[in-house]
Amino acid sequence: MDQEIRINILPFLTEALSTKRTIRKDIDMLYESDKYRFYKKAKESEWYNNFIVKEGDIYREVYAKKALGIILCAVNDIDLFQKFLRIIKKGWPRAFSYVEKHDNIDIEQYIFNLRSEIDNMHIDIFNSELTVLYFLTINFNKKFVINEGLSVLEKNLLQREKHYLGLEPTSYSFDKLPDEIKNHAVDLRKQIYFKIGEISTYKQLFDSKADIVRREIDFVSFLFDSEKLSMDALFFENDISKKDIIEIFTLYYAIFKDMNVESATKHFVSGTIIKCLLKAYKQVKTYFFEHNQETMFLEMERRDEEIEKLKSENNMLKNKINELSQTLADHKKTLENKYMQEIKMLNKTVEDLKMQLDEEHQKDKELNALREFMFLLDTKEAYSNSAEDTDFSSIKGLIVGGYEMWQKELKKSLPNFTFINSENFDIKVLDNIDIVFFFPNFLSHALYYKVINEVRKRNIKVGYISKLNKELALEEIKRQV
Repeated sequence: MDQEIRINILPFLTEALSTKRTIRKDIDMLYESDKYRFYKKAKESEWYNNFIVKEGDIYREVYAKKALGIILCAVNDIDLFQKFLRIIKKGWPRAFSYVEKHDNIDIEQYIFNLRSEIDNMHIDIFNSELTVLYFLTINFNKKFVINEGLSVLEKNLLQREKHYLGLEPTSYSFDKLPDEIKNHAVDLRKQIYFKIGEISTYKQLFDSKADIVRREIDFVSFLFDSEKLSMDALFFENDISKKDIIEIFTLYYAIFKDMNVESATKHFVSGTIIKCLLKAYKQVKTYFFEHNQETMFLEMERRDEEIEKLKSENNMLKNKINELSQTLADHKKTLENKYMQEIKMLNKTVEDLKMQLDEEHQKDKELNALREFMFLLDTKEAYSNSAEDTDFSSIKGLIVGGYEMWQKELKKSLPNFTFINSENFDIKVLDNIDIVFFFPNFLSHALYYKVINEVRKRNIKVGYISKLNKELALEEIKRQV
């Protein structure tokens, strides 16, 4: 008897939900109903940062992670599971109907029914059809027809699971290539460097005077220009390494099996640009998921819990002091020297805790300003001209970040405000400042942390601006001063 195959359908069901654009609004609505629970559950899963979740674009990763949290929570939540099934039914009505109407699910027959669509069906959509069919069959306790179609599907799912868990990688791996190919790649690199000069950084490639390199660079640069992007600016912080270079030459030889210098040079240039572009895109995705709303909300929750914990500890210490004070009164004559020393130590502890609480209160002010800012990002504001008539002359403010033209426009209405958008500033500019506003949409990490550290030292009030429109920005400032 064949050994029973056990498939972990979770990662593939998550992948399927992320590919179906027609159900994304439904996923959003369900996710918003209990997003903290879903987020935490997904974050605890081994699949949260797995390749199967992260290999697509930002949208697919966002919805894969949302779907992962929903599915994991739905396992022990019947009401949630029913809502989840309604999304499945909307996204894959054909698979849902097929499983409802049949007691024996025939994978081969189902694929045969798709024959008129398969040629124009993306592989991810095709995989999602079979994944959902497999999931629904198990969920509704239906039976599979044992045939070649079922066998191929289950073997494919098992192989993919092992691949994504790193047990049996099936995609390209430089380390697994034969030494012979790597040696040819080294020789090819020498020949190309002899012709165009040694290249060890993206800047050297970008500044190369070799005609063949120049033409390729110019061609791609114009493509970037057509999308109003700068290739040089995008790749500034995503340089190539020696390993990247030899990988590109090795891939060229492994695929084309020739030592054609001109062809290899063109592929080297395009391969380098693609490498840098992929690094830049991965950097954007990493930044997005480190700074998205769920992450920030959870961080605020954690800070609130820490504050409450400190308050509780402080109350416990105060109670302890009161008890010791009463004991001191009862035994003052015999134990005065001993307990007076202990009271001094406890008072010092209380003062230290008060200092900690003062620091936490300052952080709490920043968090409150940040909460209001995040709320306003989701709130449509109607413009009113009341801010234009407001006299800001008595307020000494500092605005950090923002485009130069935007700052110049605001300066006209805020004569006593100071504006900075570079970390190269004198910290004395914060002397006598009443309030500091941050414009996060155009603000570097370095500038933000330099300013916020000085703000905390001086206990300056903090605010946030989210609007590019001058009048709406003034409304935000008016509301927070």
